[in-house]
Amino acid sequence: MKIYATADIHGAQHRVNEALSAIKTHNPDVIVIAGDITQFGPADAAISILNQFPTPIYMVPGNIDTADVWEGIKKTKAINLHKKHAQVNGLTFTGINGVDDAETELFFTDDTLRSYLEHVDVLITHVPP
Repeated sequence: MKIYATADIHGAQHRVNEALSAIKTHNPDVIVIAGDITQFGPADAAISILNQFPTPIYMVPGNIDTADVWEGIKKTKAINLHKKHAQVNGLTFTGINGVDDAETELFFTDDTLRSYLEHVDVLITHVPP
């Protein structure tokens, strides 16, 4: 399986264009976006960016993707894998945003993280583990 992975687009169309060019060249089976789609929103920017990519897209929001961006993602063809698993061509993909924010419960303790990641083949996270 070929995976094209990117992160930190920060709302920049030239970064989207570079990614789309690489996707056209390499023809991946899956696209992974590991956060910071926008530069602090808005949702419409995330929707516009994500809808330019061919499917399938598996992603997690980043630390500067605002709450409205999280909602906007639901209006796209992208699959937000934060705290979720997906079976893709026989592999288990999962996502953890990775941002330490107790208020929104985006961070896992080491014990919780270990149990959550059992049998995961591909981990998508914005913050390096």
